[in-house]
Amino acid sequence: MTPELIEPGLWRIPLAMPVGPAFVNVYLLRAADGWILIDTGMGFPPVFAELAAALAHAGVEPAQLRQILLTHVHPDHSGNAPQLASLSGAPIRVHRADVDLLDWILRPGSAERTGETLLAAGADPGRVAEVVVAAARLFALFPPLPGALFLNHGDSFPTALGTLEVIHTPGHSPGHVCFYLPARGLLFSGDTVHQTAGTLSGGEKTRLALATLVVSAATIALETSCWPSSGSRRCPAPASCRPTACPSPVWTPGACAPAPRPCAGSSACGPWPPRV
Repeated sequence: MTPELIEPGLWRIPLAMPVGPAFVNVYLLRAADGWILIDTGMGFPPVFAELAAALAHAGVEPAQLRQILLTHVHPDHSGNAPQLASLSGAPIRVHRADVDLLDWILRPGSAERTGETLLAAGADPGRVAEVVVAAARLFALFPPLPGALFLNHGDSFPTALGTLEVIHTPGHSPGHVCFYLPARGLLFSGDTVHQTAGTLSGGEKTRLALATLVVSAATIALETSCWPSSGSRRCPAPASCRPTACPSPVWTPGACAPAPRPCAGSSACGPWPPRV
C-alpha cells in the first residue's frame, strides 16, 4: 500500500498484517534533526521490506530516525523495532507497564501459567489446552526489546510540527499510550480506539481507558483529529459530541456535566463517544 502524506513532515504508512486486520498504520514524523517513527508493524521480513520501501518513498534513510516510539508492545506495533533500532541507532521508547508485560510474556512457561490461571478459575480443561497452544504461538511473536527506554505520561518530544506529548491510556494494554500534537490538533491513538467499530478496546479494562481519556480531554482541543492504528481515514470527533472533562478518577455515565451526547459520527469512524 502507498504511504499517505498527511501534511508536510507527517506520513501515514500502512503495513500489511499476515494475520488479523488487513494492515496496521505506523506514522513518520519529522523532528528537528531527523525523523520519529510511531510503531513499526509486524516483525516479518516482507513487512520490514515494506516499511523500508515506505521510508525510501518518503526520502528517509533508517540512519535518520531519532526516536522509535511505541504505543504498546503488541507484536503488530513493536515487531520491527529491534531491527530498526539496530540499523538506525535510534532508541526504542515504550511505557514501563508494557515492558513489565513483555517481561512476563517472554518468561519461559508463560503460556502454561496462563492455562493454570484459567484452570484455577474453573475453565473447561479441553478449552484451556487449546488456549495454551494458541497463547504459545501468540507469545512467540513478541520481540524482546533490550535497552528500551521508558515513556511516561506527560513526556514530550520536539518535532517540526510542534511538541509531541505522551498520554498514558491503559486498557488495550497496561502501558498503552497515545501521542498528541496540540499545535496541529492530531492524536495518534494506536489501538485505544478502533476506527471501524468506533469502540474502545481492552475488554474489562475499557472503563479505565475511558476514564483516562475523559480526564485527558481537559488538555485536548475539541478540533483534534484521531489517527488510529487501523483504517485508512482519520477519525474526527465532532465537537458537539465531545465529553466534558471530568475531575473524577473513575468515569461513570452521567458523572460529568453536561453528559456526553450521542452522535452518529461518520460512516468511516462509527459513533462518538466510543461505545464501552
